[in-house]
Amino acid sequence: GTSGFYISLVQKCDGKVDCLDHSDECNEECGKEIISGMILKVLAWAIGGSAMLLNAGSLVRRVLDMITTKNVTHINRTLTMLINLGDFLTGLYLLLISVQDSFLIRSSYCKKR
Repeated sequence: GTSGFYISLVQKCDGKVDCLDHSDECNEECGKEIISGMILKVLAWAIGGSAMLLNAGSLVRRVLDMITTKNVTHINRTLTMLINLGDFLTGLYLLLISVQDSFLIRSSYCKKR
């Protein structure tokens, strides 16, 4: 900071505010983002959204097929539905990480006081 006092290097970017002006935590070197880089942010949003959308559609289609088809062996469709559900949840998780990074952490961590 500008007070003339210094902190050790291990105290910088450790998540604990040691300077009154927050300069030990809110600076270019600390990188308080989950996903760094604009390309990765865009890819996270795109992949998460498309995974949720496409797998939700596939799940709905599989459920409708199971309801309308009176086939006794539904094991293949059930296994496919489980894979779709897993991929859907992975897409949801990726979107939640993107929301956390884009809106919650960036907007609140290093606000000027």
